[in-house]
Amino acid sequence: MKRKNKLIFIIVIIILLVVFLLMGYLIGKNNESRDYKLVDGIVTEHEQNYVENVTHPIDNTKNLNAVNDMENMSEEDYQKALKEKSINNVSIKVREETITKKGATFIITDKNKIHYLFGQYYRIDKRNGNKWEYLKPISDETIWELTAWTSIYDEYDYKVDWSKIYGELGSGEYRLVKEIDNMEIYAEFIIK
Repeated sequence: MKRKNKLIFIIVIIILLVVFLLMGYLIGKNNESRDYKLVDGIVTEHEQNYVENVTHPIDNTKNLNAVNDMENMSEEDYQKALKEKSINNVSIKVREETITKKGATFIITDKNKIHYLFGQYYRIDKRNGNKWEYLKPISDETIWELTAWTSIYDEYDYKVDWSKIYGELGSGEYRLVKEIDNMEIYAEFIIK
């Protein structure tokens, strides 16, 4: 009996992984504003494969607000919180004192009762006159882990070392862009 339960559990996990990968592929394929797609577990943008493993630890020891208490939430309250969930309750800003040519720390705030999931992927845009332009990565091969994470905190630090992807940034106006549920949030910053 235990063997049968283990087998059923493994099959369910495999099915969930296949569904997750298929959904990512379909979302990427239908995204007309960007040319993302999921190919063999690798996210590609503008026909570039990203193959370098890049991770950014989250510092959840500073500036934390109240912990969400979803475990004690009734089904009715949970459904209400899902309906009220809005991208308008999510923001990102830079910690000015942390900006260097190689990286910075950003504060992600999610005031929803049920927080959004975030992936590893981000991009850096540079202002050129009145337009924002994608920065070209220094390598054509960077791997973005296909993971999603969330925080139990309303506000937390997100440390980014973009030097591995974009190199050291020169003087100018930039923004870090994160995608959440096919919508973007961004934080503008200046490197002097």
